[in-house]
Amino acid sequence: MNSTGIPEKSPLTGTSQQDEFSAELLRTVRSGESIWLFTHSTEREIMKMRRSFAAVVVSSTIAVIGSAGAGAAFASPAPAHSADPSAHSADPSAHSADPSAHSADPSTPTATDLSQLLEKATAPVKAEYPKADLMLAEGEAPGGPTSKMADVTDWRFVFNTNADQPRAKKSVEISGNLDGAVGRMKGNATPWAGVMPISTQKLMSPSDAYNVLKTDQAYQYVSLVKPLNADPHLQYHFSKTRGGCDGFAVNTDDGSVNPIC
Repeated sequence: MNSTGIPEKSPLTGTSQQDEFSAELLRTVRSGESIWLFTHSTEREIMKMRRSFAAVVVSSTIAVIGSAGAGAAFASPAPAHSADPSAHSADPSAHSADPSAHSADPSTPTATDLSQLLEKATAPVKAEYPKADLMLAEGEAPGGPTSKMADVTDWRFVFNTNADQPRAKKSVEISGNLDGAVGRMKGNATPWAGVMPISTQKLMSPSDAYNVLKTDQAYQYVSLVKPLNADPHLQYHFSKTRGGCDGFAVNTDDGSVNPIC
């Protein structure tokens, strides 16, 4: 090595130490460039991979968040179906039973018995003639003679009005049916005679009176009447003709049975 610090020639190769040094330096430089290039190339690839990984992570995060949001949207109740006490509270006025809406209409037929039908027929008579008395209740089985008193469905009621006005009707009659239908009053200029007023308190039914007969004889007409005689009794008359004597009378008070005439 000389004073400049550069090596002399090598005795083996004939190449000066300076040339060998220069070649070695060049190799080192080139090797360093390769390392630098490799290092920087690797770093670029790593950066690309990092960016790609970051993008994947971000995309995955967004997807997860989106899925979670969608899940929350399905999991949480929609406002339209939320329980609103005011929306579903029972409105008493909307569902309350209105007596006037469900009350029975007097003109609407309903199943009834003789006592109920008589009460219904008496109401309009008493409204016009407060002193009126029932004088006759006459029933008929439209299908002909029967031993079942439920078949005696058509009834006619006769009242004496006992009105004080000179021109007032002296008697009225009104018809009805055990289905509950009641007709219009028909006035008469003369009172119903030959019988006494009928008290409807604790009235015996036609079926009970028929059972007193202890027979299966069929009748078409059944009348409730209190004949005017020396020993009057309220009676049911069972006959095959209207107002006829071809049958029997049953006293409602003591259960006695006698021929009508």
